[in-house]
Amino acid sequence: MSIGQLPPSRQTAAVANRRAGCQQAASLPRSGTEFDPYAEIARFEERRGETLTLLQGMPEGAGERSGQHAELGTIAVAQLLNEFAFHDLGHIRQAMELCRAHVFYPEMGAYRGYYKVNP
Repeated sequence: MSIGQLPPSRQTAAVANRRAGCQQAASLPRSGTEFDPYAEIARFEERRGETLTLLQGMPEGAGERSGQHAELGTIAVAQLLNEFAFHDLGHIRQAMELCRAHVFYPEMGAYRGYYKVNP
C-alpha cells in the first residue's frame, strides 16, 4: 500500500517512518565516523547556496569565457557549470537509490523480482 492510499491520519507517521528508514539506510560508516544524512544534505545546500550567490554575481556573458583544462583542452564556463549540475545530480541520484534499495525494496514482496537493485 502506498502512502497516498493511507488515511490522512496515518500518512504523516508513514512518511516519518520512511524518512527514518532512509536515515538508517544512509548511516554507513565513513572513515570510521557515523554518517548523518541530514547534516550532509544541510552541508550540500549551504555549499550550493554559496555557489549560487557567486554565480548570480557573474557578469552577463561570463558563460562564454573559456580556459584551458590540462586534459580536455578549451572549456567554456557554461560547460563547466553544466558539468557541476550533472555531477551533483548524480550524487543526489545515488542517495535516493540507497534509500530506495534499503527502505522500500525489502518491503515489496513478490514485486522485487521485477527490479534489479544495485545501490
